[in-house]
Amino acid sequence: MKRIIHRVLLLWILVPLFSLAQNSSNFAREAVLADLDYLYEALQQTHIDAFAYMSPKELEQAYQKTRATIIQDSLSGLEATELLQPFVAQLKNGHTAIPFPIPEYIAYASEGGSLFPLEVILHEGDYKVTANWSKESRIVPGTRLLAINGEPIAEIFKNLYRQLSGERLYYLQAKAEYFSLPRLYWQIYGPQDTFKVSVELSGQIQELELSSVAALDDFEYNRTDAVNAEMNLELTANAAILNPGSFKDDLNIYKAFIDSSFVEINKRNLPNLIIDLRGNGGGDDSFADYLTSYIADKPFKWCSEFKLRSSRQLKEALAPNRDTTSAYQNAIFSKAEGEVFDYDFPLYQPQPVSRRYQGKIYVLINRHSYSQAAVTAAQIQDYGWGTIVGEETAEYPSLYASVFNFSLPNTGIPVVVSKGLIVRVSGDRSERGVLPDIEIANNPFDSEDQQLKKLLQILKQPLD
Repeated sequence: MKRIIHRVLLLWILVPLFSLAQNSSNFAREAVLADLDYLYEALQQTHIDAFAYMSPKELEQAYQKTRATIIQDSLSGLEATELLQPFVAQLKNGHTAIPFPIPEYIAYASEGGSLFPLEVILHEGDYKVTANWSKESRIVPGTRLLAINGEPIAEIFKNLYRQLSGERLYYLQAKAEYFSLPRLYWQIYGPQDTFKVSVELSGQIQELELSSVAALDDFEYNRTDAVNAEMNLELTANAAILNPGSFKDDLNIYKAFIDSSFVEINKRNLPNLIIDLRGNGGGDDSFADYLTSYIADKPFKWCSEFKLRSSRQLKEALAPNRDTTSAYQNAIFSKAEGEVFDYDFPLYQPQPVSRRYQGKIYVLINRHSYSQAAVTAAQIQDYGWGTIVGEETAEYPSLYASVFNFSLPNTGIPVVVSKGLIVRVSGDRSERGVLPDIEIANNPFDSEDQQLKKLLQILKQPLD
């Protein structure tokens, strides 16, 4: 049980942890409508720029449309979430969302709940299976999935995307891959014992019936999430491969790992260092800057511009654990509610020359290099400290982020909001992800790490 809680609590890696004690009772229609009213106002009061991707008129129209969908006399927390999150998603900001309903999912899974047995991604225009947890052995990775219970798979994914937040379709597709079709299908369509699927086998369309699989024993305990960064150091003949893990949790443990890793790397005098930021959910700049300090050759910043919005909700969220010695928090409390202001981070100092890595640096990224991981890759690219390798990140490195969360007053449903704007070191605000200097695609149907393998092959040859 501990394992599933740890895994599912990552189910939005961009979201700070909140209480699992969310009220599981049903709520009157009037209570949910009142929470929608509160949400409509709060998003405008707390978000750094609620109208970055939509107009006030469009948000008003989305609000009225959502109001019209709340017609039941009584709604569960899961039903309320399903109705309210598509409204939040109208802001088209990946860091602003009502998160996946973690408490309800954990309760469902731990009580023996079951899920749809296929994991699927959109690949080269088709929805294809990446993992099959059923007993139907004919469905292998790469099999095209065409429909579930008679509904075209493309339409199903359109419904799933409404429960996700993101600036563009590529981001939503990456999020859907991370959350996974089985979890999202449960959220939207509810529990089912069997599924009729249309798949393409040996060039022929086949109709098959699949049984659901146990959410815990057959699914959660057997898979690896797309966001799975863990601290690890591997040393080869001519390269060190460093995975720093996510930029969160215990900073002292993290620093100790980074320190010891660079001691080993420098001891071997290896000519190449590969920093692996794939499948990295991001976190805090204090973690990322400490890593960067080992490759930087001058004082640096992690962004060129950082703006914040102060608000009543933000101050209320910070107040219980307020650190009066924090210049960052003091700046927030000193500003009027609704005020947007610049916050300037001091230059971060590099490690002494004797401790720094002096060889060539490569940074691996993929579509699941989120938040601070994307920002850090862009930082290294902008300062010219390393070569970026892999695929474009789904998230922009200039982004609306720096989140905090509050709960809706009646249902207790958590809401995560971007209170800040982060601009990458170069100042480029283009609406695109971090672009690799060397593009290497990964085969999603092959368990072998193709990107790392190809990069190591490249490093055996001189680079232009």
